[in-house]
Amino acid sequence: MKGYFLLVIFQLSLILSIIVRAQNPSGFVSIDCGLVDEPSYTDETTDISYSSDVNFTDGGVSYSVSSTYKPSLARQFWNVRSFPDGTRHCYTLVSQGSGNKYLVRARFAYGSYDGKESLPEFDIYIGEKWWGSVVFE
Repeated sequence: MKGYFLLVIFQLSLILSIIVRAQNPSGFVSIDCGLVDEPSYTDETTDISYSSDVNFTDGGVSYSVSSTYKPSLARQFWNVRSFPDGTRHCYTLVSQGSGNKYLVRARFAYGSYDGKESLPEFDIYIGEKWWGSVVFE
């Protein structure tokens, strides 16, 4: 069953390195989707600063993943923004300009935020162009 309802982390970044400590280069943003308790934080492993997605979307519901999964997930996966209603929801990340190029890196985790233990499937679009489908295994 396909649904368009889960974005755990949508990250624009040039390089994400788990092994080497890194900082967000100027002009890049890392977004923790669903983060509502604080506006931002710095990941202790990578030194990458993550911002809440509240200023990038105008809908959805924020949840915390099940405490069972938190110890095995990086902090940026502890929150989710779910879009249970409708068929398409948008994040406004950058102003569109002619000839601009962007690197988009998206990572997802489920973490039974809804208590259903049912892995979701959904599609991702960049603008109006289909980018891919996310199917958890």
